[in-house]
Amino acid sequence: MTILQTYQLWIGFGFVALLVIFLIVAFFGKDKIGSAQVQILRFLCSLCAGFAGALITGEALFKMNLTTGSNGTIAIQGAAGAALFFAVWFTFKLVVPPPDAYNVSIPDGWKFNDTVKTLVKRDGAVADFIGFTQEELEAPLRGQELHTKTLIDSLRALRLLSTATPIREYQIEFQAPTYRLRIG
Repeated sequence: MTILQTYQLWIGFGFVALLVIFLIVAFFGKDKIGSAQVQILRFLCSLCAGFAGALITGEALFKMNLTTGSNGTIAIQGAAGAALFFAVWFTFKLVVPPPDAYNVSIPDGWKFNDTVKTLVKRDGAVADFIGFTQEELEAPLRGQELHTKTLIDSLRALRLLSTATPIREYQIEFQAPTYRLRIG
């Protein structure tokens, strides 16, 4: 082994070690990894494998043919680092979590207070109504599907579904396990 190969080995090892440390920090640094971060991790993992192949392992061959339908095929070939880069790139699983969403279907004629109690019960909580009149609590709602990001957003939208009695604007506070709906 020549001196040049020894330096290449240590440079490759150092670069790969830095990338692995970065990947560990990126993975454990956040509670939730978004789709853009998954793409960055995919690229960095491929890059890490490519440099490891080029600077540490020496020669390795890679050949891949992709059929694109009626347009023909795509052939990718590489040696050493390129081989491992493409091997990781094409086998990296892209699992993207679904976006935050809260979807609920309100049946026609449900009363405001019963709807709120049903929705918060699904969340393992209870509802506390402060400042509401009996007419507002008993107001029937128009049937509709609500697509919001959170339960609180759905609870805010319920007042707009009232068909008979208008429901005044209210604030919502959550202190586990209670959702407080307060007018004024």
